[in-house]
Formats: sequence, C-alpha cells, structure tokens
Amino acid sequence: TLIDEAENINVIDISLQKSNNNVIVDTSAPTVTDVTSSSTAGSYKVGSSSIPIQVVFSEIVDVTGTPQLTLTSGAVVNYGGTGSGTTTLTFTYTVAAGENADKLDATSLNLNGGAINDMAGNAATLTPLPSVGTTASLGGKKTFKIDTTAPTVNSIAYAAKRGSNTANTQYSYYISDDKLTITATFSEQMDTTIKPRISISGVSNAVQPASALSGIMTFNSNATVATYEVTVGPGDGTCTVTISNARDMFGHVMTDKTGTFIIDNPVTATITYSATRSGEVVKQPFQVDDKVTVAVAFNKPVKINPAPTIEIVGQGTSALSIAEKNLGVGEDTTGSGKGMYTSYSFIIPVGKAGISTLTIA
Repeated sequence: TLIDEAENINVIDISLQKSNNNVIVDTSAPTVTDVTSSSTAGSYKVGSSSIPIQVVFSEIVDVTGTPQLTLTSGAVVNYGGTGSGTTTLTFTYTVAAGENADKLDATSLNLNGGAINDMAGNAATLTPLPSVGTTASLGGKKTFKIDTTAPTVNSIAYAAKRGSNTANTQYSYYISDDKLTITATFSEQMDTTIKPRISISGVSNAVQPASALSGIMTFNSNATVATYEVTVGPGDGTCTVTISNARDMFGHVMTDKTGTFIIDNPVTATITYSATRSGEVVKQPFQVDDKVTVAVAFNKPVKINPAPTIEIVGQGTSALSIAEKNLGVGEDTTGSGKGMYTSYSFIIPVGKAGISTLTIA
C-alpha cells in the first residue's frame, strides 16, 4: 500500500512468478565433436592451395592465445583466430617440404599456452579427437593426399628369354641373342605423360642394335612399373643401367637410379696353321720334318691358371697324335692374369701321315 502527500491510498498487487527467476549453472566442459574441411579433397604438394581444417565443439567457445593442431603429415598448425565465439575453430594448413600423408588426418589439439573455454569459463576437453579414419575425423570424410617427396626406383630387375625358352627367366649372366627385359619398380604412381629414360653403358657391343643402348621405358597400367626390352649383343663384361627423367603425379622428378647386369658370352677360338720346311713357309698338306705352328686367338681374355689345353688326335694309326698339353697364354690386356692368344709348335715325325683333329679346351 502506497500513500501520497494528499493522503491518497494506492494498493498495488505484486505477483512473483518463480518461472522467471530460475538460475542456470553450467559446469560441463565443451568437447570436440567433429573435424572436417571446406576444401576439395585431392592431392596437395608444396605450393598448393592451403587447406582450412575446421574443429567443431559441442558448444560455443572462446579462444585466447595460439592453440595448435597436429596432423598425420607431421605438420603442426597454429590457430589463426577464425572461429572464436562460435562452435567451429578453423586451422589453416599450408603444406611444407618434408610433409607426407596418404590420407591427411588430425591427431591432437593442444593449447600451446593458450585457452579454449565455453561462455561459462569451462575449459574445453581436447582429448581425444575423433579417431583417425572414423566418420567424425577429417580423414573419414575426405581424402587429402600430401606428397612432397621425389619418387625413387625401388628396384631394377633383369630377366631374359633364351633360345627356345619363351618365359622370362633370371640368369646370373646373359649371353648374345638373349631377349632381355629390364624392369624398374617405382616407389609410387608415376605421371605417364613423362616416361622414364634408360641408358646402358660400360660394355662395347652390349646390345644390338647399338641404338638400343638408350631409349624410353614403357609403364604398366598402374604406372608403378616400367619395362625396357633389348637384345643382348656379343660384348662381355658388367653393364651399367641408368634410369632417369620420370616424375610422379605431383610433378616431383625422380632421383636417377643405377643398376648392373653381366654379359658373359662363351669363349670362342680362331685357329690358324703355319709351317716352315727347310726355312721356307709352306702350306698344307704338311710333310715329315715340317715345323708346324698352331696359333689360337680367343674372342676375350681367358684364364691362365688353369691354362687352355691342346690335343691332337689322329684319324687312323698312321696319323699324328699328341696327348693333351697345357698352353701358355700371352697378351695380358686386362692386368688381371688373363690372356688373349696362345700358340703351339711341333715337328711332324717320320711315318706320320693322314688327317688329325686338333682340339683346344
């Protein structure tokens, strides 16, 4: 009841409504419910567009300082200020050298000395983030491949079709006319518009024709394997193979890769005969007392120890026969105890006539 100066009386009815006087107390910490990105999924390298990554909370949060988001590429992304006062914080990721991931995902969020609180001041619970690869995770929604590494050749393999064998077979060495296939296996899928180059060096007449000493390899359907086919030549020794020039789907150029294979063709011998009779050079047929010299030239160096041998076997009892003998070998052109030629001389004795067969072994 209110009374004014004129003594007028006013009665006021005041009704209190409890429903308008409730007090709400918030003690719940905000949590991370989702990690996503507004960018288009795809492949990213150094120099690609940045990837905005959104971390979604269960309620509005306020951010102070510079929290950090750790990614499976090895990157740690600083918070840039976007999203404070909302439920979604944005971390902008720019790919740097040395960072790689087949499927980008977020692994942890830490305060880095800052704070993430709700409007009531409750500190956010930052762990765990949605598990890598689950539907609430970045990688579970979109595939961002991060690649900053140049491709490599993991292995170089050799196999050949030899003679009547039509199956590619690995040999410890290769011989003339082998149909050799050289196979390079790459560390990742390659760009098929830039095919790898191959060169073969170190041995004369390694392949035939000579123009095949260098060429372009052919990719398989997955562009992870490349092959090169060539016919082995009559050369001899260790060949060096160099593969170069290819690049991956990100434009990274491969590091050159080298390998080796061995060509070891059979030893062949060219045999010539010469003879003197009373100091004069004569030709076949030879006679008694002729001094005959057998000269043997090998197509490549041969071992001196054990030395090559010579044997002469007569066709009939009256023909000349000489038991197997070791031969000395000359002209060591390699400095490794190997020679290229040899010779053997003998005088045809009385009573020997007919045809004899000479064998070098």
